[in-house]
Amino acid sequence: MAPIRLRHIHIPSSSADGRFPNYKTAAAVQELLRRRLLDFKDAEAVSSHTRRAPNPTLISFTPQPTYTLGRRQASQSSSLSTSDIARLKAPLHIPSHSKDLPALGNVPLKDDNATPDDRFIFNPTVLTSPRGGLATYHGPGQVVLWPVMAINSPTPSSLGYKPFTVRCYSRLLESTTIALLRRLFGLSAFTTEDPGVWVGEGPQVRKIAALGIHLRRHVSSLGAAVNLDMPIIQGGCGGGGGGGGGSPRVEDEQVNPWARFVACGLEGKGVTCVEQELRTAGEKGVGGIEGEIVARAWAEELAVRMELDPRSVEFVKQDEVDEIIGLAEREGWVDVVARDAV
Repeated sequence: MAPIRLRHIHIPSSSADGRFPNYKTAAAVQELLRRRLLDFKDAEAVSSHTRRAPNPTLISFTPQPTYTLGRRQASQSSSLSTSDIARLKAPLHIPSHSKDLPALGNVPLKDDNATPDDRFIFNPTVLTSPRGGLATYHGPGQVVLWPVMAINSPTPSSLGYKPFTVRCYSRLLESTTIALLRRLFGLSAFTTEDPGVWVGEGPQVRKIAALGIHLRRHVSSLGAAVNLDMPIIQGGCGGGGGGGGGSPRVEDEQVNPWARFVACGLEGKGVTCVEQELRTAGEKGVGGIEGEIVARAWAEELAVRMELDPRSVEFVKQDEVDEIIGLAEREGWVDVVARDAV
């Protein structure tokens, strides 16, 4: 058998011209790849021959502004009112660079030379998600990382990499993200009793990466989202949007997506980003590092923890990425994902 590879599909974006992929496009690619793995498991169940499972894949991207609601929230018809949803979907101003990233509860960092042309305006999408938990946000300044892989198998040797229990798989995503933050940025991150990856000390801990997974017959979807260079929210400052909390100023909500809701329902907890943490420590910040570079490093860290050689990570070329996106569209997976729109 050919050696197993971790394939890495990166869907490109450009913060300079406001070009970001639609979250639904990435979700459609994810469903296409997951269906291939599930079909393999179906064939494996009725076959007497051991075959190698399809290669695991990492999908990475930075999406257009999107709010996703977890199963618990989506199943409660009263959790989001019409006004809550309208608040999430209101126009959101995204800076074209990192010089104007407001912090709710702090004095906004502003560029004296900024003009309206330095911002792009989006109307965020609101989608339901199969993960647990409550609402969260994905958008510019963040890199989303979704491994699509069989975490276990009745014949583990068919995987070609280390199998995981459900709990160990969640820890895999945590440890990979913590290692990434240390390796690229020198940040000391950790986990708490709350979901996600955190930085800080004592009562001032701040979430720097969100985690959420969904498993169907031990085939994974969703994953991690690392906040690189985006607005933050201080602990104790929160919006509504299905979670209660304070009522921030309209101007905060226009530029800070976290001001519109309580992230993951965690009242009083802050949300931060790599840029903020580095500048607070007197460092230069992320220096315009692209999400693709971060995603490649995350893929290598993931491969190591799957007991694969980091050199086994295969970065999928753009023409093949375009073909995969086109196939997901032709097979109707975008339409399937679109049904989750709120």
